[in-house]
Amino acid sequence: MKNGKATGPDNIPVEIIKTLDNLGIDLTTKLLNAIYDSGEIPEDLCKSVFIVLSKTPGATECELHGTISLMSHFTKILLRVLMHRMRKSIRPEISQKQFGFMPDKGTRNAIFTLSMFMERCIEMQKDLHHCFIDYSKAFDKVRHVELFRILEKLDIDGKDLRVIRNLYWDQTASVRIEGEHSSFKPIKRDVRQGCVMTPDLFNVYSEIILRNLDGISGLKINGKNLKNLRYADDTVLIAESGKQLQKLLDTVVLESERMGLSFNVKETECMVISKKSSNPKCNLVSKGEKIKQVTKFKYLGYLVPDNIRWQMHK
Repeated sequence: MKNGKATGPDNIPVEIIKTLDNLGIDLTTKLLNAIYDSGEIPEDLCKSVFIVLSKTPGATECELHGTISLMSHFTKILLRVLMHRMRKSIRPEISQKQFGFMPDKGTRNAIFTLSMFMERCIEMQKDLHHCFIDYSKAFDKVRHVELFRILEKLDIDGKDLRVIRNLYWDQTASVRIEGEHSSFKPIKRDVRQGCVMTPDLFNVYSEIILRNLDGISGLKINGKNLKNLRYADDTVLIAESGKQLQKLLDTVVLESERMGLSFNVKETECMVISKKSSNPKCNLVSKGEKIKQVTKFKYLGYLVPDNIRWQMHK
């Protein structure tokens, strides 16, 4: 663990644990073993302090602020141990279409794959319809009951699951603004901010939503039916026709809302890649609202254009 990190609600810096050397290791091991065997987590280890940071200078709206979470360093050690134990059960459940927080994958892989899909469709003279889905604070909308229902179906050790469940049930948080703290309040939903397990837990949560797309046609390449690409919650639905894309979108919206995730229609956009002189209209709708069709979209920092045919020709 790096030195100089801010302390959590227990005010114990990581430097003290390191300074104790072997004694610190023994004391930490005894503490975490007691938590693991009993399932009971000390109150300070369940607490988090949120610090509000402005995304833009002079921001006054809540939406223009982000937060970072401070928690006990002992909690971080406990969660890292549990993460390594549980990953052997969680990782195999995650689809290869998920590029976020997965080993040997990243934004470059997702961008390259999407580009290859576009070029392949142009070569085969097929239209490619995209829908870039936008969720409203997806990580904050995860329902704990649904999350643990999913985890219970996996081959996870009962004690591991009990500790994580109790940590989520008993967690509280305070907000610190200009040195002043609010009172600690329970958190009823989300995946814990700043937790090393959050990416894996969110990936398996969103995986259940996208599994409901089985049976719907998307883009067929080399005998495989591809329907989406994902980087965490940044999701792209792909299909060969507007009708197929509409079915994919309707299913994702329905299943997302069933799992508590809010679908942002106004920020969701669609695009069509075609070899035709003028791109076809997408005419995608959700809940009676028309999805905006665009000629370019910035996905994971890469500007995706609808005129890729001219770039390939050049």
